[in-house]
Amino acid sequence: MEHDEKNLVFTESIDGSRAALAGKITTLVDRENLANGSGTLIQILGRVFICTAGHVIPSNPTGRIWPLLRQIRHEGDGFPAYASFGRHPELDVGYLEIHPDAIEKYFGGDTFTTIDHIAVRGSGRPQHSVLVVGAPAAHREITRDSRTEMTYKANVMTYWTVPLSVSEWPVVPVVNRPPDESVDIFLNYPKDEAISADGRGPVDLPNPEGVSGGGIWDQEFNAGRVWDPSAIKLVGIQVAWNEQERYLRGIQIRHWLRLLYRDIPSLRPVLQERFGPDVVWDQ
Repeated sequence: MEHDEKNLVFTESIDGSRAALAGKITTLVDRENLANGSGTLIQILGRVFICTAGHVIPSNPTGRIWPLLRQIRHEGDGFPAYASFGRHPELDVGYLEIHPDAIEKYFGGDTFTTIDHIAVRGSGRPQHSVLVVGAPAAHREITRDSRTEMTYKANVMTYWTVPLSVSEWPVVPVVNRPPDESVDIFLNYPKDEAISADGRGPVDLPNPEGVSGGGIWDQEFNAGRVWDPSAIKLVGIQVAWNEQERYLRGIQIRHWLRLLYRDIPSLRPVLQERFGPDVVWDQ
């Protein structure tokens, strides 16, 4: 395959994946300081959850965390109420459950990821491409419209890479949790990409602050199969990065599933049926 053809395949795979994820990604804005994180909307048994990093969720999210979507929202619209929320005490994963009365008002017209689009893949499949999808704070646009009104526009980034094999994992500072093959995913995050999503590259990569909580998606390229962008799978949550060593750190999605299992007993049968032996539920 010629270089230009490879660029075209790469660009079309990114575009197809973006289209498949439209309406499933949200930017979480903290009203108190305008900082933002990222998240993925997941529907399970009619209940809608925002899958994100634990540190993105404050102790009082209702009235404070505003999920931005494709629709234009105004502060006068109010904030959605959260029926529940949870955070893992040690691993940096968390969820916000949208109150049933707020689902149609705030998320009507959008589709959600389902558990059929979640896959337990451990620390990632070596040499299989993944996408990190989130809204870097460096790309947000905030304009003051008046003394009482402003516009906050988040721009979602789709970053393509492959997971590092365990033998390639970086040395983590001693102040951080030690790497764990059953917990972590590590990804390179250089200062620029070898190629941009439109095939022109290279491009400078933004500071990924704000991408925390965003999904890590396996593109599901498999030998001998025709690729379908709707088949991409959520395999992890991006939670941290190291500027000096230029890596992203993620948590495997199994630990988010275990958090739901711990907190919401009514979901346990469907989680066990769908993911069965891939997750140690009671550890």
